[in-house]
Amino acid sequence: MKTYYKIVNQHMMSVCAEAQDPKIDKLAIKYKVGEWVYPEIKESHLFVFGNIDDARYFLSSYRAYSNMSIYEAEIKDIKKNPRFVNPILANWDCLQQICRLIKNKKKRSELFQVYRMPQGTIAVGAVKLIQLVG
Repeated sequence: MKTYYKIVNQHMMSVCAEAQDPKIDKLAIKYKVGEWVYPEIKESHLFVFGNIDDARYFLSSYRAYSNMSIYEAEIKDIKKNPRFVNPILANWDCLQQICRLIKNKKKRSELFQVYRMPQGTIAVGAVKLIQLVG
């Protein structure tokens, strides 16, 4: 079985939690070791790295991610042609619209701005953290 890699912060939350803005808290996903985690918003994805080198490169490239850890992970359902909203790079109006749709439990796919994902990123339907990478 292939190993994938997930980066989480000290609270076991996804990288987008690092935006530290309560208006986009719902975009952050909380992970638990040994449990399958799915996106809370329909038609959205979770993101992992396909190899350890890309995950380490990502962490070393961004000072804002100094409190992050890398976990080995299993995945389900690799997505083709994913769309990606980076809460740090996306414009504020787009994020506000996404948050309104989340609150109203509506689809948001038409509002995605497509960004180049970090090298080695894979969009998936579910992630299970296995163990911390030493």
